[in-house]
Amino acid sequence: GIVERRLHGKAHDDAELDALLSRPAPAVAAWMRRKAMLADGLSPWAPMAGVEAIGEAVREERSARGEMRVRPGRRWLAVWPILVVGVLHDAGGLGCDEIARTVRCASSTAGRRLRAHRELLRGDRRYALLAATVVRKALAATYPFGLPG
Repeated sequence: GIVERRLHGKAHDDAELDALLSRPAPAVAAWMRRKAMLADGLSPWAPMAGVEAIGEAVREERSARGEMRVRPGRRWLAVWPILVVGVLHDAGGLGCDEIARTVRCASSTAGRRLRAHRELLRGDRRYALLAATVVRKALAATYPFGLPG
């Protein structure tokens, strides 16, 4: 998958990943905000979380917190479909077409959810902290012993 391609590609900054994983949730949320502002949501060095690890982290949080709603615009929407799309993009490195196939929705729906995710990262601190928690769990599951190399 994409994580494996990244691992065997360019050099990685193990210290930066370790620093990210050890930060409190607000610092990880700030990292997510910076990622959302990049054109493709990725940094050239960034180790990414695996798709399965992201899915598991989202399922775990959803099970613990239950159904939640957010308001990225005029309407209240379910948080989990937005969050999974955003984290698959930002931490998983997937594009909208890959996300659409993964979560079984139209590419246009994935795009709308990604835009909502970006808006929520900028304007909803609780959502940003939830996203940070999911990313931290997914990265820790993907790299339980740190980056290889």
